[in-house]
Amino acid sequence: MASIVNREQRVHFLDYAKFIGIYLMVLGHLELPQDIKNSIYAFHMPLFFAISGYLFSFKKDMSVIDFIIKRGKQLIIPYLIFNVITYIFWLFVGRKFGLDSTQDIKLYKPIIGIFYGNGNNKFLIHDAVLWFLPCLFMVETLYFIFFRNKTKIVSVLLLCCFLAVGFLDYKFIKINLPWGVDTAFTAIVFYGLANLFKPGIDRLLRSPKLTLGILTIFLLLVFIYLSTLNGRVDMLALAYNNYPLFIFNALLGVILCLLVSYLISEGLGKLFVIEYIAKNTIIILAFHAFGFTIIKAVTYYMLKYPMSIYETNLYFNIFVAAITILILVPVMILWNRYFPAIIGLKTKAK
Repeated sequence: MASIVNREQRVHFLDYAKFIGIYLMVLGHLELPQDIKNSIYAFHMPLFFAISGYLFSFKKDMSVIDFIIKRGKQLIIPYLIFNVITYIFWLFVGRKFGLDSTQDIKLYKPIIGIFYGNGNNKFLIHDAVLWFLPCLFMVETLYFIFFRNKTKIVSVLLLCCFLAVGFLDYKFIKINLPWGVDTAFTAIVFYGLANLFKPGIDRLLRSPKLTLGILTIFLLLVFIYLSTLNGRVDMLALAYNNYPLFIFNALLGVILCLLVSYLISEGLGKLFVIEYIAKNTIIILAFHAFGFTIIKAVTYYMLKYPMSIYETNLYFNIFVAAITILILVPVMILWNRYFPAIIGLKTKAK
């Protein structure tokens, strides 16, 4: 699985959507004005669940076991490998510098966290964002089991049931379940709606460009207002504030991003750099914290910039997010060259 979502046929406007999503994820892990961070967190993870659902299709001859094995190889194997690499880095480097050096984390806690598959409570302190991979695995497994051979009406009713379970879990239980199952109850809604209503999404995107442009501006204004209204949300922490508002605004954000991505792709066409980054979103997900470490070391020790610049300068952090992705390109090249099977790329016949 070279990208967080991976299917045989590329849909090029989705490459732009994945590019936007992964850039905003990186940017969102830096210091930002609260309103901007609120807007990013309102939709960037629902976006990746939705893209996964949009690209998913049932295969009639595939059993549940075959599906679990296939997606386990594409999601869980990379999850374990990335965890080993980032844990070793944290063990010898990361925990000795920055914020991690001030926290009393037992060395075995992240190891427990790797198998627990939940990034809350510092269990994945070495690379908390990896929570997404087992959670996506659970979403896809639940969807395959419960939604296969169901009519659209029954599927929508099932999504409503999952939505109710997600709300009850958020409101009353608030127990961090293994492999992000608790988050999956909500995430499957974005996945399922994108899968079920893919034809409707395609019809919307075939509307006149002027109509799409006006709709985009309108949705942007509504999305910004609702993001400010609902405040900071976090799917990992089950922090939704107003749960119905979170769901509605996240869907607005997803549709908005798809509209923007489609309009950009229509204007610029297929771009190699966008497609390449989109194919390697999983590398950026796993290793962008390494990029932060390298950039901070260079800016502090070599360029003599104060660390406070990361807390006060929005434009600097926008630049840092872009450079972080750029310096991971060699990692992408090496990984694609020597370990393609691990991230779901097909090896070329010699």
